[in-house]
Formats: sequence, C-alpha cells, structure tokens
Amino acid sequence: MDQLKSEVEIPSALPLDGLCAGAHHELLMRGYSRRMVNRYMRVWQHLAEFAREHKLGNDYSRNLAMRFEEVYGLREGECLKPSERWRRYLVFGLRILDDYARTGSIVRFIVERSGLRIAPAMQKPMHDYEQFAKERRHLRMSSLQERMHTIAVFLDFLRSRGVMALDQMQADDISAFITSRSCWKPRTVSHAASDVKLFLQFLFLRNILPRDFSCVVSTIRVARHDTIPSVWDQELVAKLLDAVDRNLPRGKRDFAILLLAARLGMRLGDIRTLRLDDLKWAAATIEIAQGKTGAPLVLPMSEEVSPTPRFINYLMRLIDSHRMRGHRRCATSSCPRSFASSMAVACGSMRCCNCVLPMLTSVTAS
Repeated sequence: MDQLKSEVEIPSALPLDGLCAGAHHELLMRGYSRRMVNRYMRVWQHLAEFAREHKLGNDYSRNLAMRFEEVYGLREGECLKPSERWRRYLVFGLRILDDYARTGSIVRFIVERSGLRIAPAMQKPMHDYEQFAKERRHLRMSSLQERMHTIAVFLDFLRSRGVMALDQMQADDISAFITSRSCWKPRTVSHAASDVKLFLQFLFLRNILPRDFSCVVSTIRVARHDTIPSVWDQELVAKLLDAVDRNLPRGKRDFAILLLAARLGMRLGDIRTLRLDDLKWAAATIEIAQGKTGAPLVLPMSEEVSPTPRFINYLMRLIDSHRMRGHRRCATSSCPRSFASSMAVACGSMRCCNCVLPMLTSVTAS
C-alpha cells in the first residue's frame, strides 16, 4: 500500500485496541460523522481479528496493515457481498490509523477552521497575524484563508502534542508537524512549510517567541514546471469562437473577451480592466500593468484583434462629439468604466467612450 510506505517510523509497542480507541476519539473530535466513524471502526475491528487469527500479536505495525490489505483489499472488478462492504473503506481506514500511530493526531484534508481545536493562549497571536497579513501584507482573501487554515492546523497539531502555549513550543514539535504531512504532495507540503515559517517569523518579531524558530523549517523546493500544463486543441478554440452570435451587442462583447484570452493569453481581470489608453495604435500593441503581479506587459495587436484605421477615426470623431455635448465624465480615455460592463460605441450606446471591446470585434463582425 503506497499510503503506508513512508520513511517515517512509528513508535514500537502500540497496543492495537488502545490505538483504535484513541483514533476513534480523535475522529469524533475532528467532526467526522458517526456513520463514517463506524465504517472506519469496522475496518479496525477486522484488522484486530486478522491479527489474532494469524497470531501476529496485539501491537500495531505497518507490516500487519500491509498484510491485511493484501488479503482484504479490493480487486479490480470485484463485486462485494453485503457483509463485505466494509472493505470499501479499508484503504482510508488503514491510512487514518497509521497517521494516528505516527503523529498522535489525524490529518483531515478537507476541514473548516471551526472544526479545529486551538488552545486559548494561541488564539490571540493567530488573530493578530491574520490582521497583519491582511492589512500589512495585503494578501488576497483566498490566499489569506488558505494561509490561516494551514496555521490553524499547525496550532491544532501542537495542542495534540500537549503544547498549550506558544512559548512551550520546541523545534521537535515543528519538525514533527512537517514530517506528519509526508503523505501530501510535495507542492502542498512546500506551501504549508512556507506558511508556518512566515508565522514563526512574525511571532519572533512580536516577542511572542524567545527565539526565531523559522530556521528550523527547511525550505522544500519543488520544480516550477513539474507538471505538463493542460491546453485546448485549436479545433475546440475555433468552435468556441464560432459559437458566439456576433450579430448581438452582447455577443460582440463575449467574442472579444474570448479572443483576447485565446489569442493573447490575457487574464480575465486584465481583460475586464482594459482601457483605451492601453491601446497603442502607432506601435500596434496593447500595453498594460498586470493586475495579478503589477508587472508591465506588452502584447501585439494582430490582424485578428486590431481594428481598421477607418474605424479608429470613426471612434475618435464619436468621442469628440460626445465631449462637445457636455459629457465631461468621458472627456478622457481614462474613464473608470470598463469595456466588459458597457457596450459603448459599436454597440450603439455612448455610456462610456473608453470601451475597447467593440473596437476589437469591428473587423470580425463586419
């Protein structure tokens, strides 16, 4: 069983009955449903019976778990009798029991922060760090939630080891936490280690910890391109673009959004905030500051996405006439309204002169 082939050794002389009882209590405290807990308990009961029948002793070991899996593990295409349905949960049941034997806690991969138990003395430092990351580090909400969830799991792990205050933490506790994540993918472990390291640095700078424990957390390096990116076939992209009804104003807008994404690889946020000032007619380029990274980006305006000179002149005359009618809000090309939320010139509305979207579709719509 791959889940049990870990380099981390488990303590010796762990009575199977006591181990199962402790894991059962931990599952209940983690918020697992009674039904799921009973399913895992059924697996562990059969494991204990297997050990007695084969005279393998009363202590838990990986060898025992792997032999049990070899006998009762599901085979491809096998149909189970009603009395054997417990075998469906054998793999997860053994992995949970092995995690508890190694670390004294159970990792729940999908869990809310409210389901974790954090010592009262640790809650205020965690809240202070959350405010710091939000107000000083300016993290996105999704990034902040992921980081705080990792820290909550880390603090809950410390509690499971008897550490009830941060000043009681030792380097061994931090190493044990990183080691307990060995069943995760390397990239996930790398993110978790980085989040914990930043949290420990914050605690040291705030004089909550007597020493800087961040040096204990090793940097886990993962290749940036360790997976092959998924791409769409050219035929699928062509079918997607052809499916848009460009006779309607909304269809022109949708076609331009898809065209900028498919041909230039622009992010949705950058497409949504594209302005007239970003189009450089003389150089035939689109120049923006990327919303995600803030880095400048220059993209070519190919024939497919570039409007004709005749249409550009037509647009400018409409803008000038719109200014003369007293619409000061659109007196410059830096109007705050984005093209994704307005039809503008080519769609028959002059609510905003800065809508770039219809211009980019004028050639293909004609």
